[in-house]
Parts: sequence; structure tokens; C-alpha cells
Amino acid sequence: MPDMTAAPLGHAPGQPGIPPTWTSSAKDMVGCALDASRIWFTLGFGIVNEVYYPRLDTPQIRDLGFIVADGRGFWSEVKRLENYTLRLLAPGWCAHAPIDRIDSGVSLIIAVPRPARIHWGVNDWQNVRDDDTHDLGLGLHGIELGALTLRDVSAVDFTFQWHDPDGWIGRDFHVAVAGDSQSRFQS
Repeated sequence: MPDMTAAPLGHAPGQPGIPPTWTSSAKDMVGCALDASRIWFTLGFGIVNEVYYPRLDTPQIRDLGFIVADGRGFWSEVKRLENYTLRLLAPGWCAHAPIDRIDSGVSLIIAVPRPARIHWGVNDWQNVRDDDTHDLGLGLHGIELGALTLRDVSAVDFTFQWHDPDGWIGRDFHVAVAGDSQSRFQS
């Protein structure tokens, strides 16, 4: 295994590089890693344009872009495209970034960081159900409440119980379902 404590062998190619600057303030989304990993990121112009670690005031990466190519000579830098669409799979309540409202006519994904039983009801705890989460990938477990399930519903109330000894979370959550409003994201 190489010695990772050795001093650098020289300067980076093209050093000293360009002066550090901030990216555009036009952001499409801000996010963070799950749990306590202390990584934050911003999306803008179709790319990851900033990554912060270990604090929100410490940028580490600027413009993590994507090149799309067809293997026959065509290529395009996504950041340079004038028209792009940010599309989420569905609105989602996540333990690290809860929401309190969704638009009617869409599904709701309730996601937690480990296996759990979601105890949920609609319109002030009517029609109560218990559903076990399933693996959503990326270290999340959850359930999806489909658009048909949420038709004619004004709110979803829920709590959850971990499958391990920690038990019930001890708190109720509420997500309002707004009627006839235009969603901010395409679904």
C-alpha cells in the first residue's frame, strides 16, 4: 500500500490554476447527505455546482459537470444547454428533510434511514394503516402513497416504529395535500 503521508511530488499540471470564485447564485435545488455526514450540495444549470464539507461555508467542489456523448464524435456539456428540466420522481417526506405540503394529484414517498413500520392515516387519522417499509436504495427505506390513495384527501398523518429495539419515534408528522394547485416540479 502506498504511503499516503508522503509530501506531494510537485505541482499540479497547469498550476497555479484559475482564481477561486463562487458559482452562480441561480440554484435549482439544495441538498444534504443522509445522517451526520456533513456534506451539502447545490444543483444549478443541470449540474452539481457546489459541494460543501465539513461546514456550509467551506466549498470543496465547484461545477461538477456532465458531458453527454454518443461515442461517434458528438458530445455536449450539460451546463451549456439552454433548456433542461429538473424532474423529481415524486414529492417525498424524508426524515432528514421533512416537508409539510404536497400538491394534489401526486404520490407521496415517506422515507426513513432504516427499516420501520409506518403508521399512517388521512384527514386527522382516519382510515389508519400500518405498512412496513421496503428498501428504496441509497440507504433509505420507505413507502409510497400513490396519487389514487391520496385522491380526495386533505392531509396525511403518520408516525413510525423502528424494527430494531428503538421502537416508536414518539412524534406525529403531518403533510397537507393542497387541492388544484400547480406542482413546482414535473412528475
